Amino acid sequence: MTIKYLTKEKVNEAMNKALASSEKDFLIISILAQTGIRVSELLTITKNDLLIDQAQIIIRGKGNKIRNVDVSPNVALMLEVYARQNKFKPDERLFKITRQRVYQITKEIAGVNPHIFRHSYAIHLLRKTKNIRYVQVQLGHSTIISTQVYLRYMDFEEEKKKLDSLYN
Repeated sequence: MTIKYLTKEKVNEAMNKALASSEKDFLIISILAQTGIRVSELLTITKNDLLIDQAQIIIRGKGNKIRNVDVSPNVALMLEVYARQNKFKPDERLFKITRQRVYQITKEIAGVNPHIFRHSYAIHLLRKTKNIRYVQVQLGHSTIISTQVYLRYMDFEEEKKKLDSLYN
C-alpha cells in the first residue's frame, strides 16, 4: 500500500494559498499540516483548548483520549486573535463547519483530502525525529502497529553516511 502525502514544499504552498484565501482557511490548513490531527478532532477544538502560552492545542481524540499537540507560535497567536475577534465562548467550537466543508477547503487549496495532511505530517515528523513512538503519541494512535506503516518512508541517507565514515 502506497501512502499519498505532500512534500514540505507542497505543504508550504498550501499554507500560503490558504493565507491568501481567508484567515479561517489558513488556520484549518495550518492546524492540519502542523499537527496531523483528524478532521473530527479539528472540528471539536474550542477556545478552552487553546494553550497560547505553550503554543499547543488540547485535542480530544478517538475514545475520548486527550493529548496536547504543538503548533507554531504564529498560528497559536492567530488562533487567539481569531477566537477573540469572533467572540467565541470558552466551550464553543472554533470551526462551525462540516467534515465535507473541510474536505472542500483542502481540495480547493491543496488538491487533496484532509487526511493527506495527516500522512504528510507523520512522514515528515518521522523523518525528522526518527522516533516512531513520538509520532505514535502525536497522532494519537493507541498502538504502534497503526504508526509503523510510515516506516517505509524513512530516509536513512544521513545514517548511511555515518556508517560509511566508520570505515573510511
